[in-house]
Amino acid sequence: TSFKPQALSNIVWAYATANEQHMELFNKIGDEIVAMNDLKSFKPQNLANTVWAYATANEQHPDLFKKVADEIVAMDEWKSFDSQALSNIAWAYTVANLDASSLFDSAFRQELLNRQNEFIDENLRQLYQWHLWQTKEKSNDGLPDSFRDKCKQIFSSADTRSSALQKDVVSELKSIGLH
Repeated sequence: TSFKPQALSNIVWAYATANEQHMELFNKIGDEIVAMNDLKSFKPQNLANTVWAYATANEQHPDLFKKVADEIVAMDEWKSFDSQALSNIAWAYTVANLDASSLFDSAFRQELLNRQNEFIDENLRQLYQWHLWQTKEKSNDGLPDSFRDKCKQIFSSADTRSSALQKDVVSELKSIGLH
């Protein structure tokens, strides 16, 4: 392909952010990334944005997620990811429900703990979802207790917003007489 890694990442990120569905595009880009010999040309932010975009767009591409996880493990350096990237990666694998136990190891959890004061509320909510997925679905270690409690408090105190789909469903139910 003539696209650079950042361009591939930016394309799927833009579609996901705009809530535009395009399964064929996501499949082609995912296949292109998987076909690359390695992902060393991807910056940490590109890797995080790519998996976040696939999870946000609800586009399944397990081979892509495996390739990204393998690349991050090979990097062996969580410090190159900013706090938002860390939480986006954790959340993306949670939403995609794709196990990556080699990725979410004790070094990952330690990096989260080291940076616990850097995360904004949105990141803390993502990390609490990851924690629940790790401990309830995967029977793995999650967040250390004190950090887990902080994430849970932020998660529980969040204002809820109905999505456009939820509003459409309610409207349709009301239109057929169900309230």
